Amino acid sequence: MPFVWLMSNLLEPEWKEERVGNGRDVFKRLEKKYVLDRLQRNSVMDALACTHRIDAYGTSTVTSLYFDTDRFDLIERSLEKPLYKEKLRLRAYGADEGALLLHMFTDYREQRRMMPAARTLPVFLEIKTKYDGVVYKRRIALPLEAARAYLEGVPYEKVKHLSCWADFEDPLEQSQKRTAQIVAEIDALMDRHGLLAPSVMIACERTALEPLETALSERKELRVTFDEGVRALNLRQSNPVWFPVLDRHTQLMEVKNSGALDVAFARVLSQENLYPCSFSKYGNAYRILQRQAQGCWQEYPHQGKGECCA
Repeated sequence: MPFVWLMSNLLEPEWKEERVGNGRDVFKRLEKKYVLDRLQRNSVMDALACTHRIDAYGTSTVTSLYFDTDRFDLIERSLEKPLYKEKLRLRAYGADEGALLLHMFTDYREQRRMMPAARTLPVFLEIKTKYDGVVYKRRIALPLEAARAYLEGVPYEKVKHLSCWADFEDPLEQSQKRTAQIVAEIDALMDRHGLLAPSVMIACERTALEPLETALSERKELRVTFDEGVRALNLRQSNPVWFPVLDRHTQLMEVKNSGALDVAFARVLSQENLYPCSFSKYGNAYRILQRQAQGCWQEYPHQGKGECCA
């Protein structure tokens, strides 16, 4: 069966990743996801050692807060695997930053105390869509206080007048025109679905690999991330408790590339029995919550590689 695994990693549509401007706010790409263990991760990292390195952030906490309708329409549709699907999330980088994000939307008693730290904390509001297997992402950076106001229904033009912007430095260095375009897309999403509310928070420890300047051309656009300790919090529940989405021995690898993988890297994946699967952290967390509500507890619905939630 190695040949089948090899071809599954090689056969992809021919296209080039498109980036606009500095490439940090608007792009489209192909993403492949793999569920793997520590030994398989080490093998992949060894295979990339000559062309990639761990980026400047090392291993850091990534916290994403997903927004949805009262009936969870966005994630329900996503799990149906339609041709087109969309998500809206607010993301913070760093453990302390993730804690501030959580408190801002859940613990109102803490907000007055934490507000000075949160006023200019940069967070990223992202609209992520997928059409015919290709991922498109648009995002804007804004202060956490402004993000909450906007997501609670305050028009963006009014949000821009909040005092929290005074000392805010945009890490994306977006132009006003670009920001306005992305805000219009987010507004359109919220118009289609109505006011969205916090749904599930996902956190993990992420290690990202970036290509070296000396990397071969076929690996210049290859980016790989490893997520471990993937956990979720149901914000629609009173007194929510974090629960695991993946067991402690399992990680999620995401491979982001401009097209087909090069043969050498695909061969390593095949040798390690790594098969691409459809995996959504939010989707898997939501299915765990569904099983809990039905009294049919199953910790990790992803079991069976290649058969993960969409």
